[in-house]
Amino acid sequence: MRVGRVYVMLGVLVAGLAGGVGVVRGATAAVHRINCGGVTNTIDPDGNVWKADYGFNAGGSVVTSDKTVLGVESTMQFLYQSYRADPKSQPGLNYTLSLAGSGAGNYQVNLYFAELGDALISGKRQFSVFGQGKLALYLLDVTAEAGYRTGLVKTFYVTTGLTNGSPDPLTLRFERSLKKPFVAGIEVIRVEGATPAWPTPTLPPSTNAPTNAPTTRTTTTTTAPDPAALMNMEVAARINCGGKKYLDNINREWAADFGFDGGNAFGTSLSMSDPDPDLLGTERNTPKNVDAFTYTLTMPRKGTYTVRLFFMEIFEQNNFPGLRIFDVDVQGVTVLKDFDISAETPFLTRIRKDFEADVGNNLQLTITLRRVQRAAKISAIEVLIPAITTPTTTTTTTTTTKTTTKTTTTTTTTTTTTTTTT
Repeated sequence: MRVGRVYVMLGVLVAGLAGGVGVVRGATAAVHRINCGGVTNTIDPDGNVWKADYGFNAGGSVVTSDKTVLGVESTMQFLYQSYRADPKSQPGLNYTLSLAGSGAGNYQVNLYFAELGDALISGKRQFSVFGQGKLALYLLDVTAEAGYRTGLVKTFYVTTGLTNGSPDPLTLRFERSLKKPFVAGIEVIRVEGATPAWPTPTLPPSTNAPTNAPTTRTTTTTTAPDPAALMNMEVAARINCGGKKYLDNINREWAADFGFDGGNAFGTSLSMSDPDPDLLGTERNTPKNVDAFTYTLTMPRKGTYTVRLFFMEIFEQNNFPGLRIFDVDVQGVTVLKDFDISAETPFLTRIRKDFEADVGNNLQLTITLRRVQRAAKISAIEVLIPAITTPTTTTTTTTTTKTTTKTTTTTTTTTTTTTTTT
């Protein structure tokens, strides 16, 4: 038995039909029905009109196939046999859909998929989907969920607002992880009242540093006194990565960005509660087609330095664990492996990682940030070394007082180390 529309609600199969794929039938009033990659309007068996592809950003490519999609009846094959994809050379696949006729509010979004490419087995193609800038589908693997050349529908809900009295458009963004993302069909339905509860996408735990890496000490403290004063440390460098010279909230001076080889400077205007938004709100990161960048800093002398690296996630589209992952090397040793800022601290919240590093005769300290998934980045760098102390001479002072009475003689002797009374 073949089915018309195959539905997977919130990532869980609704009903057991046609090899474990569920179905919902019937005409439904929709704000948008798009046959992604299609070139003509098509009416489905329920009388719903699926319009030729529209609303997508410039770029992307269309893939078509005459292969039969499993679990889908013949009259619905048109929807799954074409899709819009995101080639690696393009800036990303996005749809922007007007809601001018239906207004701000709650919407159900149904996305239709069928793997027709070279991802014959699970784990070959994975991508994430964002609705209104929020993560809706995390690392979707169509083949793993439905099988190869088999129809799949994923559903989630979004809430839209108003800007200057006009309803905001509905936005969908497809983010590559493994191979290009794609979508075969989009259906947007207005929901009156509250939307059904749906779970946050399942995210993986953060990956710990490798066992051979130096021990890390992590803190999110933002108002501690100057550590150089507390620890008798000398400041070798303070750098506002991607930013200008800056005096922080406890009057410490951070130099404008220097010592880097590669990377782009970036800053955000988003409001944050951090006391130093002009320090943590700037960063240096890897450009899209560059894997790494390095800081090379000249230290004042040989010795063991404390290296403090400051991070903050300031991109809203990366505000979930598992999206931005990168490695950090200090002096050629990987000290952070598969580091994920969002897995360790909330959005727009600083986190600091501390390491010890030995600097030799060349006096060079190197810090390399290397992309794993999305851009590697850093907000600030602080390098400390124990201060050199000048030897001091201890002086011993002796005071003798002699007091005599008619029956007793007492002599008191005092030094800096002992006191004796006789």
